[in-house]
Amino acid sequence: MKIKILIIACGITFLSNSIFAQYLKDPKAQKNLEEQIKSAEETGYADIEFDLLHKKITDLLPLLKDYISKDNKENSNAIVIEIASGETYKSPIERFLFNGTIHLYLNGSSDKISKIKLIYDKVDPDKYSFLGQRREITNPTPNFFDNNSSIDKNDDLVVTYYEQTANNNEYNKIKEITIKEVPFFEKRLVILESYKKYLRKAYWALQKKIYDNELTEKAEIRYLLELE
Repeated sequence: MKIKILIIACGITFLSNSIFAQYLKDPKAQKNLEEQIKSAEETGYADIEFDLLHKKITDLLPLLKDYISKDNKENSNAIVIEIASGETYKSPIERFLFNGTIHLYLNGSSDKISKIKLIYDKVDPDKYSFLGQRREITNPTPNFFDNNSSIDKNDDLVVTYYEQTANNNEYNKIKEITIKEVPFFEKRLVILESYKKYLRKAYWALQKKIYDNELTEKAEIRYLLELE
């Protein structure tokens, strides 16, 4: 079952252009950025907020069993959350429909997330430029630190690009690349920040769904207890 929350899609930047402009002019800024790049690569782009969000979402799973469905393609149970949907314009004659979802794939006992996939579809309904495009960010190991374990690395995130070539809703894989293979550091940060942003949206959407369910259950019980 899909849980839906609509938001306005927007671009995401982690480091501003001014910082990279400074990087080109200021030797100190250049050295500082080089140190940031080295540190990020050595830690595998570890981020404590990633771990916290993975853990918070995992903790909600016992309350979301009614929203687990079977994903036959992945051969796994999953919870699907719609986090972006709408229409955008490139020019007065070019418009696109977009839809973004996060898929939380569960292990056999459904008490832990085995994989997270962000899927962003962009369709040209008028077939002016293209039929459809799909971009995916996949985290094959959405782990989190526990007890004395270290913060999980994120350098295994995979970005995949697909295109539709016919009116059959099938997407063909065009390119797949891990975050380590992305040639520009600032682009790697954009990918990580995009994943983090939509992970936050997923957590908020799940919380809202649980809260709505609790309100509905309380209202039903109150109705049952109206004995006068």
